[in-house]
Amino acid sequence: MEKKIAEFSCTDGSGRSYMIEEWQEQIPAGHLGNPSATIAGLSRLITSDGMSVNYVDEQTFEIVQTGVIISRA
Repeated sequence: MEKKIAEFSCTDGSGRSYMIEEWQEQIPAGHLGNPSATIAGLSRLITSDGMSVNYVDEQTFEIVQTGVIISRA
């Protein structure tokens, strides 16, 4: 199961805005004391319209399908 853990806005060099979502896998880790426990797994970044996003650095990202470089707004 995945859970949205963050959402932030970025812009490209021409000023176009993109909303970026960070989704994180939730791994079942239930035990007797807490049968519904989960632990955080890998996370992924996507645009609000579903395109994959690669992390470049804290402020910079690349949209995989288009190669467009975007920065936190």
